[in-house]
Amino acid sequence: MKKGILVLIVVALVLGLTSCSQDVYSKLGDIMGKMGNNVYGISANMTQVQAATESLSGSVSDDGSVDLDKAAEIISAVAEVKNSAQKTEALKEELSKPVTDDATTAAAVQTELQNKVSDVSSSLEAAIAAAPEEQKQLLEDVKAAIDAIEISDNPTMAELATVAVLNEIAKTASDVADKVAADSSSLLDENGLTEEGMAIADSALGSLDTLKVVSEVANVDVLGDLNIAVLLSSFRDVSRDSDVETYMKSLSVTVAKLFSLMTKDGEFNEARYNSFIAQCKALKSCYDLAASPYTANAKKIADFDAVLTAQVDLGFTVEDLASYIVFSAFTLADKIAPEASKAVVEAFVTENKAALENFGSSVEFKLPNTNDFMDAVFEFVGGTFDPETAGEDLLKSAIEGKLAKDGLQIVGVSAVILVDSEYQSLLKLVNEEGTISAIMADLSK
Repeated sequence: MKKGILVLIVVALVLGLTSCSQDVYSKLGDIMGKMGNNVYGISANMTQVQAATESLSGSVSDDGSVDLDKAAEIISAVAEVKNSAQKTEALKEELSKPVTDDATTAAAVQTELQNKVSDVSSSLEAAIAAAPEEQKQLLEDVKAAIDAIEISDNPTMAELATVAVLNEIAKTASDVADKVAADSSSLLDENGLTEEGMAIADSALGSLDTLKVVSEVANVDVLGDLNIAVLLSSFRDVSRDSDVETYMKSLSVTVAKLFSLMTKDGEFNEARYNSFIAQCKALKSCYDLAASPYTANAKKIADFDAVLTAQVDLGFTVEDLASYIVFSAFTLADKIAPEASKAVVEAFVTENKAALENFGSSVEFKLPNTNDFMDAVFEFVGGTFDPETAGEDLLKSAIEGKLAKDGLQIVGVSAVILVDSEYQSLLKLVNEEGTISAIMADLSK
């Protein structure tokens, strides 16, 4: 059983980590930003960046009131600049600035954004109550992303953009629920996405691009500087050896680099941890929403087998799978055991303070005691933590227990990304049939 779970995790992570590290692109962006010109030495036209920032600044009145629909124009503006390193860097610089330099107006904007967040959360609560059962999970996760937003005393353009984008996500998710309730075939037919389905996917993908830019402003580069080559090498070794301890050691550098995002001056920083979790929730909701036309009617694991033969053209790559796995892991951990999850990260950072300053291949990281976390997890799902059966117990909960809705959604969205990146055939490495239901059946044995 442990070997089966291990193989599935290894395949999922290998699929997700075979593409280039985001760090390659961020370094290229840094170089271009320092040059101030493109490769031909010609200054970029920043008109589109100006339009993007004006959509935000123009959404705030002198009295501090905010027009979120106006602010949401940032989504289409990002679509115009995202393929230019210079323009993206310039936009990130603008987003890091405060909405206003006037203290009185800043206080009014903070209150206004907090009220907007509360209003969106309340509307989602009502939508959840009225939604079809299979749509509740999407809406609940979007609400969790909204509820995780924290507005500073002097709100930045990035904070305003985040609220505006998540407001758009909330409206689109509610629209999905309404359409599925009225006509389950309105989003997807035998030819692929319908016009309505494409509109939903496009909206979600635009929101995803915008939040990626905003997350970098917040110093949350979730996949950051991962050593892909070393990881793949260790995965190949582990695939021939079912030793879980060996596998965990191979992931220690990956885990360390993610946890290092939640530090400041070498110490665990709760504000950065909260920002990291909030960004994970927001970004995960974009993937969930983009995939929703394909997963809207799924009520059980076997329903996702149809996704493997669907015509998916959302532009996702295996790098998106890696992102989605990370976002889902941290989102789910925070949902199940928020305080225990935070304690594990803080303990890891504290115990590995010196090692976190050097990510060389020879560095070994100490894994903190996770018993309190596991106890909290099993308290959530209903049961008692037993190291010998923990894997089987959690898998059962993910299939038919308290985590079933979360598990169903994560499996479904991952399947959509696999198909879109044309890697679904690799599922046959886990099971000859190559279907999701067959793999889950194997793992349940």
